[in-house]
Amino acid sequence: MTLWLKRKSQDSRVYMCLKELRWDLEQSSGLRRAKVAAMAALLPTTMLTKLGHLDSTFDRPLDFPRDTLMDLYKILEDLRNTGKLQLKRTQRNMSQFGLELPEFAADHAIVSNRALEVWMATIGAGILPNRRDDAREVWSLLHGSRAFLDDAIASIQATEKQTEEMSGQPSAGFSTVYTNSEWKELCEFVPSQLRRPS
Repeated sequence: MTLWLKRKSQDSRVYMCLKELRWDLEQSSGLRRAKVAAMAALLPTTMLTKLGHLDSTFDRPLDFPRDTLMDLYKILEDLRNTGKLQLKRTQRNMSQFGLELPEFAADHAIVSNRALEVWMATIGAGILPNRRDDAREVWSLLHGSRAFLDDAIASIQATEKQTEEMSGQPSAGFSTVYTNSEWKELCEFVPSQLRRPS
């Protein structure tokens, strides 16, 4: 019974991520979807490189055992949850001094968390194969925003610069790892098991 409850809890978490991310992207402008796509494209080769074997897992999640996928999902979920907590903590700390976190900084944090959820949703397609169409639609929405990528990349780069100026500290600098054309090329990726049938 304990194993059944554990699986049910895991399924619920994955389902809610897929549902909320898909809804958010469907309601978003093309520019905001492109920002999520651009940030998501960077993560496997920057922030997530230490996890190993991501290329094949993210490309073909349905080929991997559930336990392997849940281990990876939990890591991504913890990163996402930490990001949410950090944003709330920063907003709360600033409000104690009568300050407000600039909208561009809050939006960037939210977009970064959504980018993590793109990969959570991708892994989720292997955990809940019956929700594969939700994950497929997420990727379809992201891929459909390619016309806005130049503006999205410029906006992310401007946000990093503004953040550096505001904090006096260098940013994570993820947006400087690649040239803009290389970054756009990364955004062409769609997991092979989540592509729309042609």
